[in-house]
Amino acid sequence: GVAGTAIGSANRLGQVTFNGGGNTTANSIFTTAGGINFADTGTITLTGPTYHTNGNNFLVTGPVSLTNANTTITGGGVQFNSTIDGASNLVFNGSGNLVLFGSLGSVTPLASFSASNHATTIIGSGSPVILATSNGSVTFANPVSLAQNLTVNAGSGLIAFNTTLNASSPGAPSALVLNSSSTTTFTGAIGGTQPITSLETNSAGTSSFLSVTTTGAQTYRDSAVALNGNTVTLTIRPQ
Repeated sequence: GVAGTAIGSANRLGQVTFNGGGNTTANSIFTTAGGINFADTGTITLTGPTYHTNGNNFLVTGPVSLTNANTTITGGGVQFNSTIDGASNLVFNGSGNLVLFGSLGSVTPLASFSASNHATTIIGSGSPVILATSNGSVTFANPVSLAQNLTVNAGSGLIAFNTTLNASSPGAPSALVLNSSSTTTFTGAIGGTQPITSLETNSAGTSSFLSVTTTGAQTYRDSAVALNGNTVTLTIRPQ
């Protein structure tokens, strides 16, 4: 299906569902009484800058291609079941959980990535996840739960986890690898509630952290590591 112009920008709609079975291209969409559901399993091309559900859910089944320089998705619960690619500044701003099952920017890097106001960002399902930008920042302003291994490649962009990060469950694959030649900052505890598998930072840039708990190795290769707080705790708890 093709939606070449913005949908609901003047008169906002109820539920919007795309279910043609093939590829879908959609410009900006605004709803007020229902969510947005891209049920197609083909490629979903989002060409608009804004997708707003007024607090309702936003669900995408197939792989996503972003073509606008800026893409902002605002809703309640937001879930992407496959990959996201495209040189776009991708912003998630919702009230429910943000669920990302596939890699982001692994084929065509994102310009930048930001997630804020969601209850929790849940990352991963059956395969390890890569989140890559073309030297743009990666920012999580809400708690993160890893259900799979995550590698963040930000080039010269900063990486910031502004609250907690934990494994989704005991024994869940949750190895965290962070690559940035800029700053990598952990404001909240990592693995404090549920230890992650391991943590590794790259040889360039600097890292700042408060508390890290893993079941495996912690490897800090940065040129400098800052202690973020009066007491810094590094803990390894073998399973």
